[in-house]
Amino acid sequence: HYANNYEFDHLLLCGDFNTRLGDYVGDKRQNGRYQFFLDFLHAHHLTLHNVDHAFGIPTYIRGTEANPTDKTSIIDYFLSTHPFDLEGMSMTINHDVYLGSDHKMVHFSLPHNFRPPPITNIHPRLLWNLNKFKQSKIHPTRHLDYIRQYRNQISPHLTALSQRMEPTILSSISEHDYKQEYIDNLNTTLIEIVHSSLDSTIHRHKPRQKDWKWFYSQQLADACHHRERLYKKWKHANQFNKILFFEQFQEAAEKVKSLINKNKRLYFRQFCDKLCTSEFSKAASKIKNIKRNKSRLASNVFQHIDGPQAAVDAITTSWQDTYDGKYINPTIEPVPTEFPPSANGYDTPILFDVDDVAHAIKCLPTNKAPGFDHIKSEMLKPITDLISPVLHQFFSLCWKFALVPTAYNHAQVIPIYKKGPVNDPKNHRPISLICTFRKIYEICLYNVLLPRSVPLDPVQ
Repeated sequence: HYANNYEFDHLLLCGDFNTRLGDYVGDKRQNGRYQFFLDFLHAHHLTLHNVDHAFGIPTYIRGTEANPTDKTSIIDYFLSTHPFDLEGMSMTINHDVYLGSDHKMVHFSLPHNFRPPPITNIHPRLLWNLNKFKQSKIHPTRHLDYIRQYRNQISPHLTALSQRMEPTILSSISEHDYKQEYIDNLNTTLIEIVHSSLDSTIHRHKPRQKDWKWFYSQQLADACHHRERLYKKWKHANQFNKILFFEQFQEAAEKVKSLINKNKRLYFRQFCDKLCTSEFSKAASKIKNIKRNKSRLASNVFQHIDGPQAAVDAITTSWQDTYDGKYINPTIEPVPTEFPPSANGYDTPILFDVDDVAHAIKCLPTNKAPGFDHIKSEMLKPITDLISPVLHQFFSLCWKFALVPTAYNHAQVIPIYKKGPVNDPKNHRPISLICTFRKIYEICLYNVLLPRSVPLDPVQ
């Protein structure tokens, strides 16, 4: 269809053409499509690479007897135009891999001059074994030991940090930039204290590989490896051993199928039980997401033909108008940018206390992506009573001197696909991932400002 209806400078076709070409490719016989397929090759100036690189090697082997050579054929082809541009290409057919099909795995590699995406082994986030803070059915009290160790580890560091948060220290600093630097250092130290305490108790968690699948258990992996070993033994065995290994291979293949079906039933029951025991709104949201994902494309990630960096540049350019403030009407939304200087801070007392900070920590949602600080709510809730006084003391400094850490003004913006063409930046909604400590400060300020604000319209 593509070869007949579209014009391509370079064309590469591959797949099962269900055409037997006989002596042309080293097969034993030919079928009725032989002449039509050859006419197609000549009409479009296509080169059949099986002739030069895999001549006479079958790509389809059917049969379970000890000697199935009489049921082989060559029907999986690689075709291309401009064969001289593919100097250095290779093609191999692997008969030692079981695919659950009579077709065999065909490897085809070709030279190219485009730049592949850079290989990044660095995970963008720091991960810890936070599941150790959760109660398990097998060990109902083991999580309490980890929480106790975590609290004992972080408590002296928080006490030492609180001594550096005296207002007199910040009042003794005359320059505004140095005050800002001191606030930034306090925030950085607080983050490092949490990180180091987690490292000492529950330790870092290595990120999963990109090809990891949640349903691929170790038991299933071992069964697949055992099946592959028996398959290779069967393919390379001689005489009566071939029959013996074939029976063992069949048993191993049936075991893999049985494990797959067993895991399907198990995970489906777990999914149904989770929907039954969770809130109705969460269950309805989950079902809605399943229906939405079925109607969407396989990949909703914004991509660019020139690579990842070009994709970042394209979507950044598209979002600049949103974030540079050009659409703000200064007559309606006057935003003060300068405050009267005050070396000793302002006299207005802070309008929330330690209990409000503790309440804000408890209000933080779980299982959410963190910001640049890599701090999640699951790390703070076990130490709410320890860290709330320190955070209140830190927020009091920010309140008194009208300063916030520089990190609070930065966010990691993630594009979320809405609808329409995936490669159009306008079809992606920006989501900001901000620091968790800033979220706590915002909740405290929100509870202060809400009773003093004008009632908002439901639309707002």
